[in-house]
Amino acid sequence: MSQSVRDFEKSGTADAAIAQFLAVKITSTGYDVAATDTSLTVGVSQNTVATGEQVCFRFAGTTKITAGGTISRGDLLVPTTAGKVIATTTDHKLVVGRALEDAVTGDVFECLLMPGAMVSL
Repeated sequence: MSQSVRDFEKSGTADAAIAQFLAVKITSTGYDVAATDTSLTVGVSQNTVATGEQVCFRFAGTTKITAGGTISRGDLLVPTTAGKVIATTTDHKLVVGRALEDAVTGDVFECLLMPGAMVSL
């Protein structure tokens, strides 16, 4: 069963609608869903918001996050389509964190946050 250990959270204005448990990136005017493995990811959304509302995102500790593919415990995670995460072994990618549970597409699972860490294999 996935869980979440709250440590550090921040909120800011959402540039677009953001659903709960998705990778979030910083923009020039606020925050949006991170949708690529080179996004400037800052954390994971803890609430669902509409454009202009305050999104709360966790940037340290552990959090629940949504899988965009098959993930194994210990995998490094990067954002993909619509803020979900997938496993990576590719060099020079910005990771969200490390999987603490196995997951498949659509699962909400636990990860250790390391937003913005560069994968250097």
